[in-house]
Formats: sequence, structure tokens, C-alpha cells
Amino acid sequence: MLNRMRKNTKMILWITAVAFVGMIVFAWGMDITGRRSRGLSRVVGEINGRAITVQTFQRMLQQTYLQRKQEAGREPDRRSLVQETWDRILTEITTQQ
Repeated sequence: MLNRMRKNTKMILWITAVAFVGMIVFAWGMDITGRRSRGLSRVVGEINGRAITVQTFQRMLQQTYLQRKQEAGREPDRRSLVQETWDRILTEITTQQ
């Protein structure tokens, strides 16, 4: 069994190298998914043409979490926190406009 693996080592290494180079060319170089060109990795949503970045949403989520935890004295529900944070951002943006 080990002798067989040793004999096939060169072929396995070549297949791995070709697969790695292929991944670099197609996934990273050509940007097949289009994530970089549209900036989806940094934007979680858009309200009235204004992009909401991940950093903004996380900062507001943290603030909402701390407020709810202090008010209730226990861990708040994650799903309701996310919805409340999004609603808060929506209200702030529409009020400013």
C-alpha cells in the first residue's frame, strides 16, 4: 500500500499543483463570482440609494445589544436585535433625507 502511494506521489503533486493554479486563475484572477466588482463583501444592504457597510451595521448592532442587555439584565434575542438594528438604521436614514 505504501509502495503504491510512493509511486503515485508525483502524479498526486502535479494534480494538486494544477488545481491550485486553476483556482488562482479562475476564482481569484477572473473574479467569476463578481463579489469584488460589486463590493458585496463590504455592503450588507442599501436604503434609498445609500449603502450600509458591514462596519456600520456591526457598530450599530453592538450599540443595540449593549442597550438591550442593560435594560433587560439578560442576553437579548439575536434575531430581534438584528431586525431592531436594521429598523434603527432605516429610520435614521429616512429621517435625514
